[in-house]
Amino acid sequence: MSSSTTPPLSPFPQPQEITQLLQDLNAHGISSPSTSSSNITITPDQLKTILRLLRYQQTNATPRTFAANSQNFPQFGLPDYHSMAKYEEIITKPLRPIYDGSPDGLIPFLNHLDIRRQDESWYPITFLTINGKLYDLLRHFTEIGESVILTEAKICWSSPTIQQDKFSITHPTYQARVLAKLLLASLTDELLA
Repeated sequence: MSSSTTPPLSPFPQPQEITQLLQDLNAHGISSPSTSSSNITITPDQLKTILRLLRYQQTNATPRTFAANSQNFPQFGLPDYHSMAKYEEIITKPLRPIYDGSPDGLIPFLNHLDIRRQDESWYPITFLTINGKLYDLLRHFTEIGESVILTEAKICWSSPTIQQDKFSITHPTYQARVLAKLLLASLTDELLA
């Protein structure tokens, strides 16, 4: 799409912009379904626009704002929470049921944690590279010795910039801190004693 033939899209497109997009696609060789092939070619910008239009139409929601640090998440953006404290409250919400240390409850607890980590900012910290091999801390926990974990923790928490790092959402120290908050809140008091 060239900017000379199509007006710039607003953050939330209106029906006339959808019509214009379809007209532009048709003008570039995409004809009626009876004469076109099953494959079409569109540019990445056109695809992004179509996806944005579909998302808007499906939700018909009030526009969301994004946090100032959303450049760290260029594909998705980080919702603008009322504060980082509120954001941390959300991402460190304890798993239920709380793990009591029983052998029978370990695998279900780790499975809940694995499902939860898929959408959280602390996801990267659940992996550890040792001698060039990547370990998933939730799946390979029996293969990683306690001394290795303690060494990694000391490195993470002894940085000279620790006061800034622990509040930077993309920094491993921040990720470790919020994961620790989640884990501590997801264990029984008896287990922590």
